[in-house]
Amino acid sequence: MTDEHTSPGSFNYCLHDKISWDCPLESVKMTGSCSNSIGQSSVESTFTMGAAVACAHVEGSFPFLESDANLQAEAISNMHPQVIKPGFDASLQAAEMVEAFISMKALVNRVRRIKSDLDRLNKWNSPRVRRILGQRTYKEITLRNWADLAVSLDLGYTLALKPTIDATKQLVEAVRKHANVVKRVTSERVTLHGVSSRKSTRSSFQPSYTHHWGASIEDEVEVRVTAEVQYHSPLTNELLDELDRAYYGLVPSISTAWEALPLSFIVDMFWNLGNYLAGVSKRPLASIQYTVISTGWSKTNRMTVHGWVDPCKGSDRAAFRTIEAPSLITGSATRMTYLREPKAFDLTEGKTPPPDIGLPSLPQAKTIAEIAYAITDGFKNL
Repeated sequence: MTDEHTSPGSFNYCLHDKISWDCPLESVKMTGSCSNSIGQSSVESTFTMGAAVACAHVEGSFPFLESDANLQAEAISNMHPQVIKPGFDASLQAAEMVEAFISMKALVNRVRRIKSDLDRLNKWNSPRVRRILGQRTYKEITLRNWADLAVSLDLGYTLALKPTIDATKQLVEAVRKHANVVKRVTSERVTLHGVSSRKSTRSSFQPSYTHHWGASIEDEVEVRVTAEVQYHSPLTNELLDELDRAYYGLVPSISTAWEALPLSFIVDMFWNLGNYLAGVSKRPLASIQYTVISTGWSKTNRMTVHGWVDPCKGSDRAAFRTIEAPSLITGSATRMTYLREPKAFDLTEGKTPPPDIGLPSLPQAKTIAEIAYAITDGFKNL
C-alpha cells in the first residue's frame, strides 16, 4: 500500500493492492495397493486438499479490457459542467404518449369486444339457441377472450397507465427542484463525478497426473473521474431560457426520434441504443460559466476467481481402489488494485460509451412475451 497524506479534503495519491483467499481444506482419503517381495499389500493415505492451486490465477496480471484514456473520456461524458440533465423530458414524454394512446385504444377495443360477447350470452340463455344463431359458448369465450383481456390489461398498465403516472410524478418533482438548479449554476461549488467500466469472464482447465482443477474468472476495471467546479453564471433571461429548455426537455433530439419509433423500447432491453443516443445528443449551454478548482481520477481492477479441484480425476487414479472425498473441492480468491491520483482533465472532451448488449429483466421478459402473444393473436395497433 502506498499513500501520500496531504491536507484534509485534497485528492491525494494512493495505490493499494490486496488479495483475499477463501479456500477451506477438505479431507481426502485414498486406499490402493502396493506390490513388494511378500505380495500385494494395502496402502492408505489421508490428507487435506484445498482449491488454492485452482485459484492461483488471482496472483497473475490483470487482462487488458480498455485503455485508461478511453475510460476516462467515457467517465467525463457524464459530468460536463454545462450540460443540464432533464428533470422532465417533455419531448420524450410526448413521443411516448403517442404509443400510450395507441395501446390504450387497443385495450378499449378488446374490452368492448368481450363485453359484446358477454351481452349476447346474457341475451341468449339457451346454449342450443346460441349455437343455432352462431353465438359462441361460454367456454369458448373463456379460453380465448379472457386471455386476450388479461394481456391487454397488463400491457395497458405497463405501456400506458404506469408511464403516465410516473411522468406526472417526475414533472411535479422537476418543478419543485427548479430553483435549486438555477441556484447551482449561478453560485454554488459542486463536485462532479463520472464513472465508466468494462467486464469480462474467462475460464481455465488443467488436467494433471494427480488430479484435475479449473476456475471461472471474472475481471472488471472501473474508472472514476472527479472534478470540483465553482459556478458563477450571470442570472440573465438568456440563461433562464436555455436552462428551462434543457431542464424540461422542450427541444427534441435524435433520442426523441428513436423513442417515438414503435416498440423501440424492446430493442433497448437487449441493446441500450436509447441511452447512447441520449448521450450523444446532449447540448452544453453556453450561458453557464464556471471555474475548475481541481480534478482527479481513480482506477479499480477486480479479479474474482472461483476455483475447483476434482481429486477423483487424474491419470494415476487407476492404482487406487477407493477415493473418499467431496466430488469437487471449491474455493475462491479476490484481488483488487486501487489507484488514485490528481490529474488535469478537459471536462468538455467526453466520449459517450458505446451501447452494450444485455439480457432483459424478468418484468421486461414478461412484457416481451405478452407483446409476442398479442402480435401472434392478431392484436391491432400495439
